[in-house]
Amino acid sequence: MPQNCAFLNCPHSRRYEGISLFQIPFPKSSDSEHTSLLKLEAREAWKTAILRTRQETSDLKERFVKHNIFLCEVHFEQDCIESFPFTDAHGDEKIRKRLQTGSVPTLNLPVKTLDSLPGSSTPQQRRTIVRHDAPSTSTASASRADKTPSFDDLKTYFKREYLYLHGWTVNVSDTNIIVEMREQGYLIPKYYIQIEETLEVTVSVYGATVPDTSALFPTGISRLLCKYKDLHDLLCGLEICCGISLISVEPEQRVSDETFLHVIPLVAAKQQSPVNYCQVRRSLKCEVLVEQGTNKCRPCCKIDEKMKKEANPVVHTTVYGPVTPVSPAKRKAPLSKCSSTKLQATVKDERLKLKEAELKCTQLEERIKRMEEEISSHGVRIDDEMSKSFLSILDQTNLQTTPHMRLVFEQQQKAMMTNKYSQRWHPHFIEFCLSIHAKSSSVYNELRKSEQNPDGILYLPHERTLRDYRNHFKPGSGFVLGNIELLKSIVKTYE
Repeated sequence: MPQNCAFLNCPHSRRYEGISLFQIPFPKSSDSEHTSLLKLEAREAWKTAILRTRQETSDLKERFVKHNIFLCEVHFEQDCIESFPFTDAHGDEKIRKRLQTGSVPTLNLPVKTLDSLPGSSTPQQRRTIVRHDAPSTSTASASRADKTPSFDDLKTYFKREYLYLHGWTVNVSDTNIIVEMREQGYLIPKYYIQIEETLEVTVSVYGATVPDTSALFPTGISRLLCKYKDLHDLLCGLEICCGISLISVEPEQRVSDETFLHVIPLVAAKQQSPVNYCQVRRSLKCEVLVEQGTNKCRPCCKIDEKMKKEANPVVHTTVYGPVTPVSPAKRKAPLSKCSSTKLQATVKDERLKLKEAELKCTQLEERIKRMEEEISSHGVRIDDEMSKSFLSILDQTNLQTTPHMRLVFEQQQKAMMTNKYSQRWHPHFIEFCLSIHAKSSSVYNELRKSEQNPDGILYLPHERTLRDYRNHFKPGSGFVLGNIELLKSIVKTYE
């Protein structure tokens, strides 16, 4: 397959290092309607530029059909080419280049001999896709004003479409401008940019807000002090901090004061659980975005180093070998017989145990407070006489002889102990509820205990749950022959 430049007399091919070749664009099945239209327009422009100096032979037609046409990067403007650094299998750092969708060759085009003759008409100028407005100004004040646009300038700027915003969604309102980019498989956008009327910029990556200390804001101020394209290029050129790697070294109680858990929800597949997510532990001062080649920000690196030191303490060595760490003294050991190092180790161990005990006590106190609040808000006071009569009724009633009553009591106990969203009811209890609801739906709602009716007596299924059990036969897609025959047999008995 020839992979050399298709322009006449252009010597570039795969043998030239540092020169990239781009294939002729063609629409794919996965492309959107807008992308397919851009590719078709660019393909026609490529074909017109190539056939201007070449004859359309059968071989060239076949190459167009098989998309075997390549043009080198010399014929495209620099704004049309995107560069991505990567590391190959040998560990060498290289740069991969990609042509933006809809780009058309405009530089170093082949010229016919007739075009250079005097009196010949100039070729028709090709239409190029709008990219970024960069009007040249003569004075320094005008250039400074161009670098810091106003909010109205941004609103008019985002009314047009740009190649570098392909795959991004823009929402312009009277008070703010929201630009976001989503990745397949994630429920939240990867990049979320919000620009207020005061040009205050809020940037979040997978829901984590980028602070002012990040590399995205070199001045330390989260304001738009330059063109939006410069901010966009800087954002795309940064990497996402990978967070703290040593999560399981220390318990979460010891690192929760300095870190937080960044949870990213994912789209759940059919084979997976309904709740799918990935999580990263970050420092509270995490910069979220770092420079290329840097995996972590400084705050996350500091916590990593701190946790490594705590996990692997320094072992002091002497001439006779490494010094083993001193264990704390036992409970009944006499303090007068213990060395100073052993006493220090004992005090440290007691302090750690005291901190853990205090933490457990505070957690238990909070749980008790929550239970008291729930009891005071949702509890019902019962007199001594009523409680005694209720207990006597339960003692005298033989639930084994009345299975229906026993089933009702079991369902009520189960409903009080489980969550209402995960409650599964017994089929016989469902039939009992259906019979009550069919006779009187208002009585059923009065009996049922719910948020709208806290004075209810019993825990009963919701009316939406009962709808799933009203069908006499199981429905299916299309016309079910078994159901039709059943209806025929029922109708035959009617007069």
